[in-house]
Amino acid sequence: MKDNIAIIINSLLYILNKIDDRTTDTHQLFKILYFAERKHLSLFGKPITDDSYVAMKFGPVPSNAFNIINCCKGDSFLDESIIEASKLISVSGYKVTATNEADNEWLSDSEMKCLDASFEDNIELNFKQLTDKSHDSAWDNAFHYMDKLEIAKAGGADESMLSYIASKDELKNIRF
Repeated sequence: MKDNIAIIINSLLYILNKIDDRTTDTHQLFKILYFAERKHLSLFGKPITDDSYVAMKFGPVPSNAFNIINCCKGDSFLDESIIEASKLISVSGYKVTATNEADNEWLSDSEMKCLDASFEDNIELNFKQLTDKSHDSAWDNAFHYMDKLEIAKAGGADESMLSYIASKDELKNIRF
């Protein structure tokens, strides 16, 4: 599995494994992931999955995670690493179920703590509450894809962290 795909899959499995029946809907799953990403980005200057979030009607949707779920559902086939995910996650309609444990080797301690905190903060919220909560300033300011700095800002990142994230992204984009 490619690294970024493995991190996304194991983040999804990590959340699903915390639920008693290991099943939830895509909306709740994606919002728990978003709030964990937002928290990790604002605290540590790095997202968990490095997925791109799209500002959709009912809140942020992680683009690659969405594609993985569709692949597991049988709606699309992308590359071999995503097809492997269908052996780990079962999808029926909007319901997503973990069929395996997460491989926590793909997640750092800080990432798991942010996933845990987001799970605790959001697992009891209903569809409307999650939608309203996720319509934060990053979502409001997005045209289509949500800006990483805006997500960090919505998560409470201070100016020094925002500067750090911006300089890190700038360095990542330098081509020689």
